[in-house]
Amino acid sequence: TNANDTLQNRIDYILGDASFEGNPYRARGHRLGAILNSSPVYVSYPSASYRNIWPAGSAESIAEINGEGYGKYVMDNAEREGTIYVGANDGMLHAFSSPAPDCDFATDPTNPPCPYGDGGNERWAYVPRAVYANLGNLTDSRTFAFRPTADASPRTRDVYFGGKWRTILVSGVGLGGRGVYALDISDQENFAASDVLWEFHADSAVNSNCKSNSGSCQATDLGYTVPQPNIARLANGKWVVLVPNGYFPDCDMATVPTGEPERSAKPRCTAIAAQAPSNYSALFVLDAQTGAMIAELKTPTNISGVKSYGLGSVVVGDYENNQIDDVAFAGDLMGNLWRFDLTDANPANWKVTLAFKGKDNAGIQGVQPITVMPRLFPDLRSSRFMIVFGTGKYLGPGDNDAGIPVQAIYGIQEQVDTNGNLGPATFAQLRQHAQRVVGILHGHALGDFEFELPGLEVVFQ
Repeated sequence: TNANDTLQNRIDYILGDASFEGNPYRARGHRLGAILNSSPVYVSYPSASYRNIWPAGSAESIAEINGEGYGKYVMDNAEREGTIYVGANDGMLHAFSSPAPDCDFATDPTNPPCPYGDGGNERWAYVPRAVYANLGNLTDSRTFAFRPTADASPRTRDVYFGGKWRTILVSGVGLGGRGVYALDISDQENFAASDVLWEFHADSAVNSNCKSNSGSCQATDLGYTVPQPNIARLANGKWVVLVPNGYFPDCDMATVPTGEPERSAKPRCTAIAAQAPSNYSALFVLDAQTGAMIAELKTPTNISGVKSYGLGSVVVGDYENNQIDDVAFAGDLMGNLWRFDLTDANPANWKVTLAFKGKDNAGIQGVQPITVMPRLFPDLRSSRFMIVFGTGKYLGPGDNDAGIPVQAIYGIQEQVDTNGNLGPATFAQLRQHAQRVVGILHGHALGDFEFELPGLEVVFQ
């Protein structure tokens, strides 16, 4: 044992203190950890452009009547200095100052000096509980091996709850753990512990009022939170966070998120893998204010030839352009695209239907997994959406082998029969017109691209 290896010293090390680097803790080249799978998000003044068309009697409408509407929130925060948020593999979400330049045109009208003040300085950082298990590894000077921590992209949105408008940030932690968190970042320069709204984990207690379209709600269906959550305003009057259930590990792989050696029993990985849903994926609907589970929407298990594992990043859509989100779409690792109908004010009536059946090989799905967030475009021939999404995954070893099947970009229309029932789009409905192009980027040949339009399947070879 080393007398300097204390709990407080470990915490100080994680926070950037270099006093005991080398002995007893690992020497670092930089205090900021590696930023790998987290895309930075810039937040300054409120910019959601909401209109005053909220439903009569809603909290947002009443706030507008009382002079505390969104327009006032925008004006009150028009000078809010910019902040960049990004997750790093040092266990933290970092908030870096990013103010607009203060240009002095009086000194030089043509080429004025434009200092950025404290730009680039860290305002604060947050360590999610979901990554606690991997923090000790960061200090280990003897057996350190890279392990993900806060390795996911945050998402922000202006929302209304608790009697006022505010700006919130939500994020998963990628392969760093099985959890998501929500922060109130309305006052970015004076963030405090009270601005931590909630965290939701695979071991979280389930709200007794949680509704599920199949069986009961269970937080253990939450895997590693690689897919990005989303924020929505629903017909039940709630601002919510939509959390895909994410991915569970294959413990036969050489590297696993738990960091256990390749040639070992891997009990921690095995215990997590055992909690994976057997033949469905799920979307959690959480109260944006409290993190309580409102609903767990599970994909159907009775569709012939269809299985579902690992729900990816979710996109939300508003059919009526009234600022109330009606539907969500997300793909899974089997290549299926799912539609989550959230139009009803009662969560017990929310539904999950198949929007597109993934391609298979001799009846086996998973040939073209969907891991990215779909994109929505208005379908001019209906009041619904055209959904565009790409396939493929790069989650671990083997995902970039030469034998990976051809992947594609699809564009499908929501299918509605004469009785108004929603159904899946099929491959038979795709129209393909191929054109071969040789791609060149920065002087390097990218190979052949086969564009099959306008069905829409774009195939990369």
